[in-house]
Amino acid sequence: MEGEMSYYVYVTQTSRYYSAEVPALPGCRTIGRSEAEVIENIRDVVRGYYQSMRKRNKAVPKVKVIRVSNRDLSPAERDGQNDILAGSQE
Repeated sequence: MEGEMSYYVYVTQTSRYYSAEVPALPGCRTIGRSEAEVIENIRDVVRGYYQSMRKRNKAVPKVKVIRVSNRDLSPAERDGQNDILAGSQE
């Protein structure tokens, strides 16, 4: 695929469903009954996002990966969280 991009997808599990979102692409989020289903759904959402952008002759956002370390946060903000990666990579 020309200009192929890889995006970070955040998947969250609750007691009833999984949710997924692509922070780099506004509005790209979905839910599913299983992890496999939510991954399949988010791929469809990203495809739809690209199709919509092409139809409207809009450019897909260029995003840079930024590493945010939990060491940059106060102990209260950290609360045992791991390092976070945000954005996408080309």
